[in-house]
Amino acid sequence: MNEKNQHSLLEQRLRSERPRFSPRDGFTERVMDSLPPRITRPRTSARIPWPRFVLALAATVCIALALTQFLPRDVRLPQEPRIVDSGTNNPPALNLPNVSITQVPDLVAKLDEPLEKELKNVISDTRQAIQFVASNFLPEN
Repeated sequence: MNEKNQHSLLEQRLRSERPRFSPRDGFTERVMDSLPPRITRPRTSARIPWPRFVLALAATVCIALALTQFLPRDVRLPQEPRIVDSGTNNPPALNLPNVSITQVPDLVAKLDEPLEKELKNVISDTRQAIQFVASNFLPEN
C-alpha cells in the first residue's frame, strides 16, 4: 500500500506542475530554446577598405624609394657583361660556321634524333604494358 501511495503522490505532483513545453512545440523549438543567446558582432564588411589600401600603397612607395636611394647602382640595374677587344672598344664579331642548304636536312635529322629515340622508347614501353595485361588478365583459350 505504501508503494501505491508513493506512486499516486508522484503522479499528483507531476500533473500539478506546468509542463516546460507545450505539446505543440516540436523538437526543433525545444533545441533552439536551449541554445545560449546569440552574441551580435559588428560587421567587418561594413568598414571602408580605403585606409588599409592607402596604408599598403604608402608602404610600397616607401620601400621602392628606399631601394632606389640606398642600394648601390650596380645592384639596382643588372647590366649585360661587355666583351671588349684589347685594341678597340668594339665588341668582337661572332664567327658562325657557314651552313649550306645541302647540310640543313642532316642538321635537322641530328636535332630530331633524341625525339625519335624517345618515341621508340615510348612505343616499346606501351607494347610491354599491353603484353603484361594480356598475359595476366586475359583468359587463355
